[in-house]
Amino acid sequence: MLSDRPRRIFLLLFAIWCASLPLRPLLDPDEGRYAEIPREMWASGDWVTPRLNGLEYFEKPPLQYWATAAAYSLLGPSQGASRIWAVVLAFLCIPLVYGFARRCESLRSSALTAALLLAANPLFAALGQVNLLDQSFTFFLCAALFAFLLAQSGAKSLPDERRWMLLCWAALALAVLSKGPVALILAGGAVVLYVAVMRDLTVLRRMHVLIGLPLFLAITAPWFALVQLRNPTFAEFFFVHENLARFLTTVHHREGPVWYFLPFLALGLS
Repeated sequence: MLSDRPRRIFLLLFAIWCASLPLRPLLDPDEGRYAEIPREMWASGDWVTPRLNGLEYFEKPPLQYWATAAAYSLLGPSQGASRIWAVVLAFLCIPLVYGFARRCESLRSSALTAALLLAANPLFAALGQVNLLDQSFTFFLCAALFAFLLAQSGAKSLPDERRWMLLCWAALALAVLSKGPVALILAGGAVVLYVAVMRDLTVLRRMHVLIGLPLFLAITAPWFALVQLRNPTFAEFFFVHENLARFLTTVHHREGPVWYFLPFLALGLS
């Protein structure tokens, strides 16, 4: 539970964070695309097959489309409603950092400082105002990481460890539904790297795979199975063209220099 002072700070920050939500025009092409796909989902009533201008759009999973279509159902379609999911999930990274720091037994002032440093980061603040898939992906992936760390090093009992790991598996599933298998590559790669460097296999035994993996599949598999049944070309396009080919070939024209992300990393760490 948040105490009064952090709660007031986060409420004030949230009001500032969302103040311009309905005022700024949508940026093309990304914001327009991620506003239109859920509008067509909401208008058609088909919440399985995403469409853009009437054509199947299988580049990304549907979690943000569902959330935005739900916002349209409540508020009507508008540029403000189209941004709600992305902007709110970006903001929630801030109290998420605070909560994780407090769970790590940091002083309240240190946890609040960590959260406010994230809020003041120029790259985070700028991208947190744009309707993209990255905000929810970041939130759920960070939630999975924090839950994993608390399960592995902060749990006080086996049931406590199990609860944190189940939360980790659920958050990882929502990250996959936000932006696809790249969540598994990042999370799995981090675990494999840790095991290789530290030569510590005990972490694998504490992942509670026998209950965590079924939970993960229960969250992710239904949409993938249903969209494949309705659209036989989905699996080849989504998994091969949009994921394997994106990372392993230049078919998407993403062949930048090796230092391409370094300036963005520097800005993100500033």
